[in-house]
Amino acid sequence: MRAKMTARYHRRKHEVNPDELPPLFFGHKLRVDHLILGDDLSKGSEGEKACLICLDEYSGCIQAFPQTSRTTDSNIQCLQKFWGTKAHGKAMCTVKSDAALELTEAVSYLGWLPEGGVPNDPFHNSKLESLIRRTKEGVKWLTVVGGFI
Repeated sequence: MRAKMTARYHRRKHEVNPDELPPLFFGHKLRVDHLILGDDLSKGSEGEKACLICLDEYSGCIQAFPQTSRTTDSNIQCLQKFWGTKAHGKAMCTVKSDAALELTEAVSYLGWLPEGGVPNDPFHNSKLESLIRRTKEGVKWLTVVGGFI
């Protein structure tokens, strides 16, 4: 008991890879992934079946782009909208995503550096995966509460 009274609680610090630099500006390090809608009832009003979620690590900015199909062309348009006027091949941008070809090809087309992960690996892009899970749970909660109001 005495040891518990005198010992201080120390929070664990996140282990940072010394070789990995923090993001320097908006768009330096992005995380992207698709949120796939399951059944016909969860489709959008114009037939959207998926949603591209983009997260900027520097600012924490998040944006979702509904898509009717997950093609390379639609991903290129969404990434250009998210990044803005600086979306060109000379920009220093790394994009962390899963191993989906439509995402890695879109990133390569824009001249950015893709960091594709291993297929079906939830730990490669865990920050964005947990954000997608929280978004799904929040939307479900809003639709339930909206039905009672």
